[in-house]
Parts: sequence; structure tokens; C-alpha cells
Amino acid sequence: MLQKLLFLTGLITWCNFAFAQTTNKDVVCSYIIKGNVLDENNQNTLAYATVFIVELERGEQSDSNGFFTFTNICPDIYTFRITHVGCQPRDTTISVKGNTDVQLFLDHEYQELIVTEIIGNKELGKELNIQESIQQLHFKDPSKDLGQILSNISGINILQSGTNIFKPIIHGLHSDRLLILQNQVKLSGQSWGAEHAPEIDAASAQSIHVIKGAGGIEYGTDALGGVIVIQQTIPDYRTDWTGQVSSSFNTNQSGFATHARISKGWVLPNDHKMSFQGGGTFKRNGDARAPKYVLSNTGIQENNAYGAFSYLRLFSNLHIQSQTFYNHYYRKSGILAASHIGNVEDLQNAIENQKPFIINDWTYKIQYPRQQTHHHTFKQQVELSAAWGKLQLQYDLQQDRRQEYDLRRNGRSEIPVLDLKLFTHHIATKFNRQIRQFAFHTGLEYYQKDNTNVPGTGFRPVVPDYQLYNVALWARNQWKHKKVSLESGFRYENHQLRVAAFNAQNELYKPRHNFHTFALMLTGDIQISKIVHFMSNIALASRAPNVSELYSAGVHQSAAAIEYGDASMYPERSFKWTNRIGLQWDSKAKLDITPYLHFINGYIYLEPQNEFETTIRGSFPVFRYQQVGAVGIAGIDADLVFYPIVNLLKLQAQYSFIRMTDLTDKKDLIGTPPNQLKLAAGLERSEWKKLSNLYAVLEWKYVGEQLYVSRTNDFLPPPGAYHLLSFDSHIEWKVRSKTMGAGLQITNITNNSYRDYLDRFRYFADLQGINLILKWNYNF
Repeated sequence: MLQKLLFLTGLITWCNFAFAQTTNKDVVCSYIIKGNVLDENNQNTLAYATVFIVELERGEQSDSNGFFTFTNICPDIYTFRITHVGCQPRDTTISVKGNTDVQLFLDHEYQELIVTEIIGNKELGKELNIQESIQQLHFKDPSKDLGQILSNISGINILQSGTNIFKPIIHGLHSDRLLILQNQVKLSGQSWGAEHAPEIDAASAQSIHVIKGAGGIEYGTDALGGVIVIQQTIPDYRTDWTGQVSSSFNTNQSGFATHARISKGWVLPNDHKMSFQGGGTFKRNGDARAPKYVLSNTGIQENNAYGAFSYLRLFSNLHIQSQTFYNHYYRKSGILAASHIGNVEDLQNAIENQKPFIINDWTYKIQYPRQQTHHHTFKQQVELSAAWGKLQLQYDLQQDRRQEYDLRRNGRSEIPVLDLKLFTHHIATKFNRQIRQFAFHTGLEYYQKDNTNVPGTGFRPVVPDYQLYNVALWARNQWKHKKVSLESGFRYENHQLRVAAFNAQNELYKPRHNFHTFALMLTGDIQISKIVHFMSNIALASRAPNVSELYSAGVHQSAAAIEYGDASMYPERSFKWTNRIGLQWDSKAKLDITPYLHFINGYIYLEPQNEFETTIRGSFPVFRYQQVGAVGIAGIDADLVFYPIVNLLKLQAQYSFIRMTDLTDKKDLIGTPPNQLKLAAGLERSEWKKLSNLYAVLEWKYVGEQLYVSRTNDFLPPPGAYHLLSFDSHIEWKVRSKTMGAGLQITNITNNSYRDYLDRFRYFADLQGINLILKWNYNF
């Protein structure tokens, strides 16, 4: 009886197995995958793109309309690798459970080789904004700072302190009125000073997007100028090792920079995937050279590293992806020696003199005064995706240690005169849901900042100890129908600031502030015709004053100034209307015009007092934070691109104009960027014989004299207009299956002596002279 039972059980098991095999073979593996390949920027189809299923080692080419088909596909999780001439390859993971229709996207704008391209982002679920992106080719020079890279976009200027500190300005606003996100982490550092560069390694960026206007609802109410979104690591589950090494050498500072990144993916049993990405940058520059003299003590050194682990698990109706990210940024930079003077008379003479008072021999050594920053970022993120939508949970931690040093007596120079340590905790949850033409997004966030002045400096700190608690709630909705898209959103934040400071009598007091800020946004996007595209953004927003604007009191060493705040200040309130008109004539020409109007009530700015103060550390010019009743900002950005010969000759023009006026006192605001014009002509080919990404560009940049500010309410009148001529070139070729590239860039070809109105050190010295930059990169 037992033998018969065992035989019957075995027979049933074998029959079930055989039936399953037959069913799997005859039915399941007959699935069909249909799809098309689109340009993610303008939704145009990409003809003759290659779609390759990595696991099956099968490939198809899209037809003239961008469509492709795979037949006889089994249920599984597949990696689709999409390639197209002039595009960076992209991998997309898709779970196949039956006949499947897919849309695959490539960023085709990367084939544009001269400058930047404006993107009208119309994909449902993504924010509709006046948005621009940086080409990937700009990342192949690891010596460039974030501000230098962003300056290729019209409407973006640089607020700089000498030759090595660069901060972006969008439509006249900078510092705490701009938000910078690195891998979805809002950068939290000592951003209040003009000479505090963002703690970002631009060489590690895989993409950079700039949102012009106050429509960054997801990111903060204080984004009055705009948002800069930097994506440093994108999960890549390809199982082969990939990466890049890039290096550059410049002649002006005899500097060199190297960046390297690697990526590796693993496919594990039971629908698991894992990936690792890591990299780092080393940069060192000596003193910069103006055309007629050395800019002593302007060297820099940077050491940066990052790593990310991603994990993907796919269930039948749920996808789970987590990412752990860590980044360390270190920078040490000298402060122009000629900016620190011992007494008022010498300081006045230094400002009036045409040459710096201190000119030493060129060196790599960073002397005193100097500043250094350590910035650590950690992020843990989990994302759940299913038919009901997408849920994202995130925690991130940042530590920022900023130290400033001066030449001190009795061997105490290695003791910093300013030592700030800032911890930031951030917890966020975000939910997205899309139903046909509607997309809904909402989120809840909590921030906590704790800033401490490390004792032992021997000086009263310019910024006091404080704690900041911030709760934020936001939501945005989108609707899209054919060629029209609409988006609306709001954000509310509550800021509780607790300060511990000393008054003029050296008495400790602990004031508290409670600010409420908000943002409202409405955006419309319409494709009027094949040629004409229009987008309009209206935004209301507000920004709470930061602790430096409220409580600054003392020497700000790296700015070579004495600064005073005002604790009675209240939040700024902003209304901004930004438009974009885009015209495109096939592949021959495109014109983009972005006019904007911006009104800010209670605008806060740092005003020079035309006076000096002498301290034990020397004599310094005095600045005070002022709050005016209302400020009006009007401007326009324009970009024209023309291709006389497609894929060979490209001409481009960029123009930006801005006026910032104190409407209460009827005067123009100090610090307004002057008008700029750029003209560029270049030869470019995406492919030629065995070469690729060839270009050679000659650019002329004109910066006008700032005529619309007071010439008496400053230590020096605005400098005169100047022009700069530059050249940039690049070429790539295949080495077996890998890619190698090289390039040459020359800035300030005519070795022109000039000073920039937005340079805090223009009172003391000219800016950098001619510079040759040799670039090299290897992709594997």
C-alpha cells in the first residue's frame, strides 16, 4: 500500500511539473514587449535608437518613429539598455508579467556641445518650472567649482571673493535665497557669507538642473531666487564595472585636479539587485596670477570622497529600493593677503591704490589668513512603488565644521579665530500618486539645526550659538491634457529659533524667534504650435531672516569686514512672475526668452557704511544688514542658438539684464549684477570617422559697467566694463571598447586686467590673467 501511495504521489508531482513546463514554454514565454524611445526633454521620438535587453543579450533598433518590438519573452525582471547617437546610455529596469507596453527616455540634450540648453519639462509627475540643465561635457574638467559651471547659463552670475570662492546668483539673489540639493539632501552649511562657497564637489555631479523662480515647492519657502538640483549618484544595476577618470592642469595657478568614479551592480537570487557607486576628487592650486602681479595667498586644496549603496527588490506588485549615501567634502583656501591691513590709513590707501600692498613670490603654500571647511553628509532613503503610488522615506544628517585663521602673535596662528560646528538633522516623507491626467504629490518634513562656536578662539564669534527647529508641509497637483499642463502647489513652514549671544556689555542673553513662512505657486505650460512653446510661473513665497542677519556682531575674517545684524528684522515676502517663450525651427535654430518681475517686501541686504573700525586684529570696512520696505527686480534672459550647418557649425548668443530698485527710497540697490552679453561660435561633430564629441568653441563675453547703483554709497565706485575672450575644445576616441578624451581651454586670452563689480576683493586687486587648461578623461 505504501509503495502504491509513493508511486501515485510521484506521478502527480511529475505531471504537475510537466504541465508547468509545457505551460511556461507554450504560453508564458510568448509575451510581447512593445514600446517607443523618447527624448525626455521635449518628448520627441528618437529614431533608430538601440534597445538591448541585458539578461537575454537581445537587441532591437527603433524604427523611424521610435517604436520597437520584442517577441517570445518570458516573465522576469529585465534591464533595458538604451543607446542613441549623441546620447549617454541609460539603463531602465522593467518587470514583465505579461504583454507589456513601455516608454523609454534618453536625455538627448547631452549632444549639444557649446553651452547650455533650456528644458521645458512636460513629463507628468515632474515639476513644471523654468528650468535649465548643464551639459555633461562641462563635468569633464574637475577643476571647475559649482559657481563657475553654472555661470554658463544666462541669468546666473557669480558672487566671488577673489579667484577661488564662487557663489551662484540667480536673477540677482544668492546665499540663503537659493537652495542647493545634493542627492535630494538640502545643503546645510554656513551659507550666509558672500565668501562661503557651497560645500559641493561639482566634479562628482552626474547632472545639474537649475529651477529659475520661486516655484521650488518641494524644497523650501526660502527659494526666492531658485533651486539648484545636483544628482551625484543614480542607481546603476549593470553587472560590469564602469567608471570615469578625468584630470586637468592649469598654468595660471600651476594647479591640477583629478576626479575618479566607479560603479558596479549585482543580480542576486529571488529578484534582488544591488549596486555600488563611489568616487573622489583631489584638487590643488597655488597662488593665482593677475596680468601684472601675483595674487598672494590665493591657493586652494580640496579632498572629496563619496559612496552609495543601492538595493532593489521586486515583488509581484511592489518594488522596494533603498539607498545609503555618504559624502565628505574638505576645502582649505587662502584669503588674499592684501585684504588684511593693520590700520585705517593703510586700508584707505590700499583701496585707492591700483596694486595690492602685499605681493609675495608665487607659492603653493597657503599662509594666513585662511579658511577651511569639513562637511559630512549621510543619507538613508527607502522608496516603495506599487499601483497605489510611490512612498519615499528619508533621513539625512549633515555636519559642517568651518574654521577661519589669522596671523596671530606668540605662535597662536594655528588657533582659529572663528570655529563653527553645525549639525543638521532632516526627516522627510513624500507620497506621489498618478491617476490618468492627474498627478498628486505631498510631503511632510522636519529639520533641526544646532550651531555651536567651539570655545578657545580667544575672540567673540561673529555668529552666536543657536538652535533652529523647522516643520514643513507641502503639496502640489498636476494636470495634463494633450499640449497643455497645469500645476499648483503650496508649502508652509514654522521656524523656531533659539539664540545664545553676548551683548556689548559681555552679558549672556537668550532671545527666541518664531517665524511662519509660506509659498504658493501656479504654473501653466502650453505647446502653442510646432514652433512656439510658452510657460508661465506665478509664485508667492517668504523667507525668515537667518541668524547672521539678526545677530552678526564683529569681524568676519574671510570677508575682511566687520558686520552687524539687526534682531528686529521680520520675514521677507515675495511675489515673482516668470515667463518663458521658446521658439524652435526644426534643428536649425532656437530662441528662448525669459522675462521676469519680482517684488520683495522687507528685503534684507548687507550695506557698506563708508566707515572703518580698528580692532586688535586690524582695521576693516564696516557693513550693516538693512531691511527696506520694498524692492522691485525686473530682468530678462535671452538665448539664441543657430546652426548654419547642422552637426558642424553652431552660433550662440546669450544676454541677461537686471535692475534691482529700492522702491521705498527710490534708489538702485548695491550688489546688482551688471548686464552681460556672450557670443560664441563653434565647430562641433557628434561623430566623425572614429572620433566623437568633437568641438572647438571661441567665446566673447562682455560685462557692462554697473551704472544703476549709487557711486557714493560704497568704498569704491563700480569698476569699468570689461570683455574676456576664451577658447574651449574637446575630442574623444575609442580605445578598444572604452573611450578616451582630451581638450584644451584658454581663458582671458588677451590677458586683460579687470575687476568685477560682484567681487568682494575688487577693492584690493585685479582678477586672474590668462590661463591655459589641459583636460583629459577616460571612460570605462
